[in-house]
Amino acid sequence: MEQEIDGQLIKKYLKGDENSLRLLYERHIPSVYNFIARLCPSETDVDDIVQEAFVKAWKNLKKFKPEASFRPWLFAIAKNVLLDKIKKNKTSVFSLDENDQEPIELEDPRPLADAWLDEQDSNARVSEILDTLSPAERATVVLHAMEGMTFREIGEILGQPMETVKTRYRRAIARLAVDLDRQKLPISS
Repeated sequence: MEQEIDGQLIKKYLKGDENSLRLLYERHIPSVYNFIARLCPSETDVDDIVQEAFVKAWKNLKKFKPEASFRPWLFAIAKNVLLDKIKKNKTSVFSLDENDQEPIELEDPRPLADAWLDEQDSNARVSEILDTLSPAERATVVLHAMEGMTFREIGEILGQPMETVKTRYRRAIARLAVDLDRQKLPISS
């Protein structure tokens, strides 16, 4: 259903309906922003990265294949903009590939969205626990648990096989469950 709505909005925009572009933006800005905010090592760069991702998407909308799903395509663009920004800044090593041997320290004290856990205090503690995951695990958890994407879509975004994404998600959730249990916090799956 979502894919059909996005496809219709894209077709309308390509025929000159500027309002369709605004609607497409409004549909996807919250989830793209959340995704980038959870992965970006610099809180001050989040707005710029999100804006650049949408600009790149709009510039390349004519290249979008209508049979594909727009959301994973947009998230892949956002991920690439984030990685490009990190490479340009060279302030930290960052990879969504779990095989990298370099440890990565990303500080993000912001709590998870209230929708994931009910209590504000629990959110801050869960955010700290989520930050203990590797960037690849964190991206997978954010995209699946918080953004509702399928493992296939996540695989497209991260450029990895679906089975790798599933395994990474299960491993990350297991680690989170242990950490949450230690802190006596509820976990939703």
